[in-house]
Amino acid sequence: MIYNFYKNKMNIPLKENIKKFPLPYILNSIREENTTGILRLINQNIKKDLFIKGGYIIFAASNRDEERLGDLLLKSGRINKEQYNISVRLLKETGKRQGQIFVEQKIITAKELFLLIRHQIKEIIIELFSWEKGEYEFILGEFPMDEVITLDISTGNIIIEGIKRINNLTLIRAGLPPVDSIPAVSSNPLNIFQDVKLDSDVEKILSLVNGKNRAMDICNLSGQTEIDALKNIYLLYSTGFILNKTGGAKTQKKEVIEQEPIKTSEESIDVEKTHKAFSLLKEQNNYEMLGVKENATEIEIKKAYFRLAKEYHPDRHLNLKESTADFKNELEALFARITEAYNILIDEEKKREYDTSLAARFIKHREKEESKEENINKAKAQFIIGKKNMDKGNFWGAADAFRWAIRLDPNNAKYFSYFGKALSYVPRRLHEAEDNCKNAIKLEPTNTEHYINLAMIYKKAGLEAKARAILEEALKWEPQNETILSELGIKRGGFFKNLFSKK
Repeated sequence: MIYNFYKNKMNIPLKENIKKFPLPYILNSIREENTTGILRLINQNIKKDLFIKGGYIIFAASNRDEERLGDLLLKSGRINKEQYNISVRLLKETGKRQGQIFVEQKIITAKELFLLIRHQIKEIIIELFSWEKGEYEFILGEFPMDEVITLDISTGNIIIEGIKRINNLTLIRAGLPPVDSIPAVSSNPLNIFQDVKLDSDVEKILSLVNGKNRAMDICNLSGQTEIDALKNIYLLYSTGFILNKTGGAKTQKKEVIEQEPIKTSEESIDVEKTHKAFSLLKEQNNYEMLGVKENATEIEIKKAYFRLAKEYHPDRHLNLKESTADFKNELEALFARITEAYNILIDEEKKREYDTSLAARFIKHREKEESKEENINKAKAQFIIGKKNMDKGNFWGAADAFRWAIRLDPNNAKYFSYFGKALSYVPRRLHEAEDNCKNAIKLEPTNTEHYINLAMIYKKAGLEAKARAILEEALKWEPQNETILSELGIKRGGFFKNLFSKK
């Protein structure tokens, strides 16, 4: 059963024995699935809850006395027995948290409390890796979380530290595939670019994983003790860095890549670059997404994919001092889109189908642009006809021509403005004329010609105050417009001055 863990991705049962499903595998599966819930582990009278959000362990609780904060401080010598007893008494009397009591008693500082609780959470989790028996249950869904101090260590690093502390060779062997199996490096960037710290011993083991060496060969070549070598192989399997090549299944070819040395990076993430890349998600095709040409080779596509996958791995948000849920979601969306593009372009058949659809979209887009250009030219012709009809006093004909111009080019403000002007001369069409001039102003709010046309419509409707207000608004955009100044009577007597004067 355990051997199969490392051959194919399996969904863990929500409830099972940890002998069948070791803790490292459970945690890594939850990480890969980006799941939220409470992982409850029970061994006789011991119960521990791991609070997991989006695949990351953020808090842990235990009913073991030894793992209470006060007990940990007493064991480490940070407090004495008297201070411990006082804290227990106050805890029962006040119901306050033990950590809060220590701060109020000035035994520790608030900053120390923060670091101590994080250490306590980690120790509760790490101790679980030594369990040889027990049951687990994963309770899916959101959970109430009042704690302000949470763990910000990647799941991968928790698994590594937990396995490193195991000193039971039998337990380690139980979590490994047969020693004659052949491990290979995973091609899944979610695994190989996760935020983990591999020490030199682990990197040595990883360098010997080439898709040819058996697990026993790697142990012998590493120069490490048997238990250390097996620990390091175990943690690489458990975190998803390596999987089994043994088995020869056809699907396995897609999971194993040509072996190259893997180097973990602690470079800081470019937040602005990430935001920009996220904003372009919907606009880019698969080639643009990976930053390769359409004639890119398989090697070039792979290199581009792994470079981007490493840069936008969801774990990168853990490196930020201030990480938000939105930023994590952006990273996850980018990572998913990059992977989608890669999976299509690296598969010969899928790539051929995609190229065909891309060519079809290009032709359709070009035809649409050509049709748009043709419509724009037709609209210009209708506008000219409309103006000629206006000059002849044929306002019905002018309105009809301007209406056609709008249908052909609905983003041209001038067409709306002239349509409104023409309708103002047609009986019982002043309201429609007003709407069209307002549309023109929305499209071109700084063009004073549209304001003047609207003011004329208001005057025809007997709304002189509205007409003046519109002209005064237009004057803000063009304070020296001679026509508006004249019509308002500001500079010299004119048409509008006469219109607004009392008869």
